[in-house]
Amino acid sequence: MTGLATLATAAVMAATVRGYEIEQTLTHRPGDPEKKPPAPTKMKICIAGDRARLELVEEGEVTIVDLRKGEMLEVDDLLGCYDRKLFRKLREQWRTVNALRLEQIEGTPLGHRNRAELVDMLTDGPEKWREIWKLPEGEARAALIKKYRLPDKPPKVEVRRTKETKAIAGVDCLRWESTEDGEVADWAYLAVRIRFDPRFYEFMEIMGWIGPELAQALTRTKRLPLESVMHLRDGGTVTIETQSVTERDLDVSLFEVPEDYKERKSRGGLN
Repeated sequence: MTGLATLATAAVMAATVRGYEIEQTLTHRPGDPEKKPPAPTKMKICIAGDRARLELVEEGEVTIVDLRKGEMLEVDDLLGCYDRKLFRKLREQWRTVNALRLEQIEGTPLGHRNRAELVDMLTDGPEKWREIWKLPEGEARAALIKKYRLPDKPPKVEVRRTKETKAIAGVDCLRWESTEDGEVADWAYLAVRIRFDPRFYEFMEIMGWIGPELAQALTRTKRLPLESVMHLRDGGTVTIETQSVTERDLDVSLFEVPEDYKERKSRGGLN
């Protein structure tokens, strides 16, 4: 092989990286049985090392994720720009959005009749449930417990690996599940032989696809998740299902924002 041929081959190799292309659907089913569930969202996910690319196929939306830096870049091809969002900032977003209400709650005695009303005004999420459980026994607390379908007290959450197996898109998978007071709440099927960067689970949690306890436990497995189900407090579910998994060489440009795109500062202060 000539020197020029060697350089050409090296250039081609440098332009690709070995990874996985995964076709999935994401379905949000409402808790109200009278509401018609929306059509599943088609997603194409490319993963290579500590980089990932999420594309909502029909919407044409693209998110590039750097798992090492803990950031995601939401790309707008139409306007030629992108938003940068940090994982840690997204985790703090709930407190930022609810800062004024939290200040009012903290300044209100536990037994005060207005405290339950203020707690109910918080946006939904685990922190809100914790504020509800902190309320003293009584009608106001009981009403919120019923409204949000919460157990009477914070449940004991455990994550366990089961012996249940399942073939998904031709890939052997093992089921892991999260329980609350012994009752199965969420679960995921992990590819037995496909390893990947486990920090992707944090991204899944931030996106609202998987619960925090299950995400934290699965980080230790370093196995690719091909199916997951998360039950919401309102009775709804978030389901991810995989249609195909392909190991192949991926163009490195998939994980990069075009050089001429401009960064747009997020209005929520998340960058």
